[in-house]
Amino acid sequence: MTEQVFLETVRRNVLIDAGDDVVVAFSGGADSVCLLDLLVRSQDELRISVRAAHLNHCLRGEAADADEAFVRAFCEARSIPLIVRRQDIGKLAALQKQSVELCAREARYAFLHSLGADKIATAHHANDQIETFLFRFARGSGLHGLCSIPMKNGSVIRPLLPFTRAEIEAYCASRALDYVTDATNLSSVHARNRIRLETVPSLRRVFPGFDRNAQRTIGNLQADEDFMQSVAADAFSGVFDPAANRLRLDAFPEMHPAIRRRVLLLFCEQIGLHAIEEKHIALLEQNLFVKGFCLTMPDGIRLKTDSSFLYRTEALPETPLLFVPLDRKTDCSNRFFDSVVTVSLRRIATLREAPKGDVIDADKLGEGLCLRSPQTGDRVTMRRRGCTKTLKKLYTEQKIPAANRTRVPVVADETGVVWAKYAGVDASRLPDLNTKRIMIIKAEDVKNE
Repeated sequence: MTEQVFLETVRRNVLIDAGDDVVVAFSGGADSVCLLDLLVRSQDELRISVRAAHLNHCLRGEAADADEAFVRAFCEARSIPLIVRRQDIGKLAALQKQSVELCAREARYAFLHSLGADKIATAHHANDQIETFLFRFARGSGLHGLCSIPMKNGSVIRPLLPFTRAEIEAYCASRALDYVTDATNLSSVHARNRIRLETVPSLRRVFPGFDRNAQRTIGNLQADEDFMQSVAADAFSGVFDPAANRLRLDAFPEMHPAIRRRVLLLFCEQIGLHAIEEKHIALLEQNLFVKGFCLTMPDGIRLKTDSSFLYRTEALPETPLLFVPLDRKTDCSNRFFDSVVTVSLRRIATLREAPKGDVIDADKLGEGLCLRSPQTGDRVTMRRRGCTKTLKKLYTEQKIPAANRTRVPVVADETGVVWAKYAGVDASRLPDLNTKRIMIIKAEDVKNE
């Protein structure tokens, strides 16, 4: 692999536009070192700016700290802008009842997206793509899953996807680039590692050209999936009634099952349902012509059929939104549906004087402070979880019925959520060592009178 071949890959696949701010997910491993070096060396020709971002997962103790130190030294020596964040993924995974691997992945992408770059470049390569394909094949997957890792997914790009690990290490050697090695990648505890360490080498011994053959197969599957999606999009446009936001069912008996499932998924996405699982699509497909069939989807939204259409219907009538202006200088108490929200202000000399609970740095508040109902797009960065989530997703996880969410109190200013019941204080508004004035928020449940 050469710099010119890399540039051709970027241009051929239209991964980067002139003027883009590109942030590189920089672990310090050979693949991310290679990617960062290539993008920095190419930034004048591509007319982009490049910076690096490193998330210390705090999972490997001194080894993780050593990786962070390497990353800092590497970027400092080359004057590469760097953002570093530390997050205890072990504790976060336990709190969210997730696997460490899934939690780390979600936290990593949340961190990268929070940086506001035009493009996020990750260093996935051909070996990663092949291992993902085998992993999904072994677990059972449809065509979309077998397409493995895409080169571009929204703002996330993967310019090294055509290149093997051996080519990446050869590039690092030619440029005399040091890198770190994560010892956990050599452990056979996890299924993906066993595929890397045992399955792939076995396949290479049987089929010497296995890597390139697998890449070609994945490329063929991706082309087939693109075609299937285009056919499904055409079919969807023919049966979707945008004026009434509903799906006509008369053409479904003649649709191929593969297209029918994709059309149903497109309809769900069109009406704002994104937390969809295969079981939901299967149930819809089985009951499309059952008059009056009703399926409750995530977020409390229901899909219903009649003799001719599939459409969305709310589970319960919406509760009117409330809006109460707040004064940043005066203590106050407001009844908000079934809650009483009390806001009080206090001066402190040191952070130790701040009480426990929901406390805000009053000087981090903007204009238009108010107590209100949740609104579409509201999101909060949680201190303990270390990630940003929409209130809608958070309340779904907490199993708060969709019809009740407009009754949940939120304190916000013109820039967004400051505090929300069941979510707490947004991490960006928390007190720090420089805090002199605090706002204390308390919410108490009250019985209807």
